[in-house]
Amino acid sequence: MPVEQVSEAARARGVAVLVDAAHAPGMLEAPAATTADAWVGNLHKWACGVRGSAVTVLNAATAERVRPPIESWSSDAAYPESFDEQGTADSTGYLASAAGITALEEAIGWDRIRLYQGELVSYGRDIIAAAFAYATGEDHRVEVGMPAPSMALVALPSGLAAQPESAAALRQRIADELGFETQIADWGGVARLRLSAHAYSTSQDFDRFAETVVPALVQWSRSASKR
Repeated sequence: MPVEQVSEAARARGVAVLVDAAHAPGMLEAPAATTADAWVGNLHKWACGVRGSAVTVLNAATAERVRPPIESWSSDAAYPESFDEQGTADSTGYLASAAGITALEEAIGWDRIRLYQGELVSYGRDIIAAAFAYATGEDHRVEVGMPAPSMALVALPSGLAAQPESAAALRQRIADELGFETQIADWGGVARLRLSAHAYSTSQDFDRFAETVVPALVQWSRSASKR
């Protein structure tokens, strides 16, 4: 999203802006919004960090007002040192995440990883959408106004996972019966398969999905429509 422009427009009206950057770290080259009051991004997805580890960036005015939720060692220090020693909090996740980010940069390079991710997920989207289209005769491509570089959507056959509860059940069935970890996004009663790729992903992963999972999902949708 155009967070810089949104932040500038909001601040011009006296509105504070916090950017929920979710999985931006590792996926975007420069994910932090420099004009926002606060920015938060998780490290456990593209950055390959430990769950529960995240990055917070505050502008100078916001940093002066933010205090740790726990009074402990260094809580009287300025941000970010005031958050460094939170009682018995375990810092292992942050140390490991930082080491992992550095190791990937040295071993592969983040620019190379991001390029590979984008090209591979585009390949996966195209072959999986084509496999669905061949089986159903429908267009399974999904137009996204603001696409994420390392993720893509493919429309599932009608009748599958129209509600959040059924999406979770379908995701579990795919894992149990077909051996694939997937993510399914449902919006407005329409279910879509969310694809992603990282340095450890391969084109063969998407090939196998198109060959084994797509026919099963088409069959499941047909069975559901007969009930």
